[in-house]
Amino acid sequence: MKRASAVTFVFLATTLFISSGDACPGVPSMTWEDACLKSRDRQEPRWYQLCRDTLRSGPSAAQQVTVFALTATRKALLRYDATMAEIDRMLRRSSVARITEQLAHCDFAAAKQEY
Repeated sequence: MKRASAVTFVFLATTLFISSGDACPGVPSMTWEDACLKSRDRQEPRWYQLCRDTLRSGPSAAQQVTVFALTATRKALLRYDATMAEIDRMLRRSSVARITEQLAHCDFAAAKQEY
């Protein structure tokens, strides 16, 4: 949770900075497509696809590349939160909590039967 809090703080702080109208000096502007093309790794084409999947829902007009970093950070945070929520649901629905308790007390009989 500390990681999510830190990412949230960075995202909000940067959003406030950019939305206040203060652009970062010397930061290039480009479309999301150009940003993905420029940052792609020819050895690993999946990075390009990940970039496209992440940024294509953003603005189509040229933006400072910091906007793309914010977009990627926000989407990563949303995916992290969704993943943690799903893990929580899985743990509540399954016998993992029960097995964990049994293993903590060195009771391996149930674990052997179940797994």
